[in-house]
Amino acid sequence: MEPKDLIIFLLDRLHKELNLSKSQSIINSNNSEDISTQLDKNKMLNIFIDEFKEHYKSIISDLFYGVHAIANKCSKCFNTKYNFQVYNFIEFHLEAINQFYFENGKRNNYSMYNNKNPDIDLYECFDYLNRIDLINGNNKIFCNICNYAFESYYQSSLFSIPNYLIIILDRGKIDLYQCNVNFPETLYLYSYAEFKSSNLQYELYSVICPLVESSKKDHFVAYCKNRLDKKWYLYDDDLVSLSQNPSDFKKDTANILFYKITC
Repeated sequence: MEPKDLIIFLLDRLHKELNLSKSQSIINSNNSEDISTQLDKNKMLNIFIDEFKEHYKSIISDLFYGVHAIANKCSKCFNTKYNFQVYNFIEFHLEAINQFYFENGKRNNYSMYNNKNPDIDLYECFDYLNRIDLINGNNKIFCNICNYAFESYYQSSLFSIPNYLIIILDRGKIDLYQCNVNFPETLYLYSYAEFKSSNLQYELYSVICPLVESSKKDHFVAYCKNRLDKKWYLYDDDLVSLSQNPSDFKKDTANILFYKITC
């Protein structure tokens, strides 16, 4: 089992075991009423919050769960439909992100024949997440104002960000997509959340990487910051060693990042 699958399984299982709610179903604002009849964002949000409070009552959901806000705007009448969904991790597909920036002229100095893929900044990943896409073809969404399915503008954004944020850097399943991801030890997300809490400054406390040079297949190691001495340690099965410098992180293969909100 890959670290991503294990972490998702553990979070879901722990939440279910510790959930004080009688209902165990995963909810989003589409489950309560047809979105085509709910056009007001605040109304949709209130419906979602009421259902969230009813379904999610565990220390796991309190610390690890956030909310996505999704908007679809009709290109003809500009009527906008909203819904909200729960998440407990954010996944960035690195090859798609690099391709997006290349197609939009932000990788001008990059040669397609270069053996090394261009670096990606973690903030670019959040910008990519908040991008606006044109939905057309068979994916058109029905507009109840126009009474027809027109092209629409789709945007997914972070309404709220949890205290403990898990970021998965997807490098593909067939070939390991190697590119440096420049992730800071201190991450500022104030401009990426719709719900502005008093503090959206995050501190990196763990990084999971595959050990490519290992003879073991699918062998992963973890770099973790000790909360007492503030030093980084490398965990490789039963071997633990001091990591002298955060630059030891293998940013060209880093797989999962763990951030926590600062006090």
